[in-house]
Amino acid sequence: MTMDWRFRALGQAMGVVLAAGPVAAQNPVGAGQPQMPRRLEISRPVFLAGQVVLEDGYPPPEPVTVTMSCHGGRPVPQGYTDSNGRFSFEVGRNVAAMMDVQNATPNALFGSGGVSRADLTGCDLRAEAVGFASNVIDLSGRRLLESPNVGTLELRKLEGVVGTAFSAMTLHARKDAKKAFEKGRALAKEEKFDEAVDEFERAVRIEPLFAAAWFELGRAHHELRRLDEAEEAYRKAVAADPEFVKPYRQLALLLAQQQRWQDVVEATDELLRLDPVSYPDGYFFNAVAHFYLNDLEAAERSARKAITLGGERPIPRACALLGAILIEQKDYAGAAEQLREHIEIAAPGPEVDQSRAMLEQLEARLSPPTEGDQQ
Repeated sequence: MTMDWRFRALGQAMGVVLAAGPVAAQNPVGAGQPQMPRRLEISRPVFLAGQVVLEDGYPPPEPVTVTMSCHGGRPVPQGYTDSNGRFSFEVGRNVAAMMDVQNATPNALFGSGGVSRADLTGCDLRAEAVGFASNVIDLSGRRLLESPNVGTLELRKLEGVVGTAFSAMTLHARKDAKKAFEKGRALAKEEKFDEAVDEFERAVRIEPLFAAAWFELGRAHHELRRLDEAEEAYRKAVAADPEFVKPYRQLALLLAQQQRWQDVVEATDELLRLDPVSYPDGYFFNAVAHFYLNDLEAAERSARKAITLGGERPIPRACALLGAILIEQKDYAGAAEQLREHIEIAAPGPEVDQSRAMLEQLEARLSPPTEGDQQ
């Protein structure tokens, strides 16, 4: 049986895995769909407000999502913090923030007529940011007419995390640099990347150590396929703030697209040193790079870590990659197990077809010979 499988589909799909933001790499808290609270006949809009701070007491330099979970269900985004870390929202009404709710209309969780006090029984608020854990504010027993202020949510770094998803310079940059930075982000959100580049360049001219602006400049160049300029900006972001994790992640994607595998190893090693718990896709790309560099032991370790960190939502390609690694190591039973997992959890397409074809070859090899074969 031919085992010449260097995973062509992997290279074709390389630009997809890291396309989502850091939060997409995280595992959701809780499981299943949000529970539908009981509706009472008397209900009215409920507004909640408060503040999110970091361990040092400062507000997060970038917007943070505030989520609500009821009866152990999946956290549902409700709103975002402003530049001072403050948040306020009407429960269940923020269409943009509820983007993560599957099969839900904007008011599907709480109806269109407001929320009763009973609806909030068993519900809690928390802040969500990559690499951080939040305290929880219990909403049970809140009175309809009491102040909407629920207090403060504090973000603390997860154990083992030494880097940060936020760069401190964002908080302390000059006002004109911040203004250009925010304008650039608004333009990038509208996919006006050429104009965004101009604003980010203005921000870093004013504040040469504005790491977040360098990072966003890199992303804008990346979107415009200006890979040299994007790499330069990412590296300047790293130089400006070596503990800022986001540039390492995007740099790894760019380098993988260019098949610069040793550079991918270096970028992902640093990313995972700074934050070893939040980026399963970082381990995945580390595994890909080691695989192509023929360091199969390192590739296997990282692929297994990517699968473990993925939890209930593992990266399908990590299973397929681990299968390829185990084939190279002649662990055909283990490879077959991983390919079955890939076929089960991945969306139908060429990669699944490839895994299925390889699985058929492995199963034929692993099957005991029949009596006719032995004669």
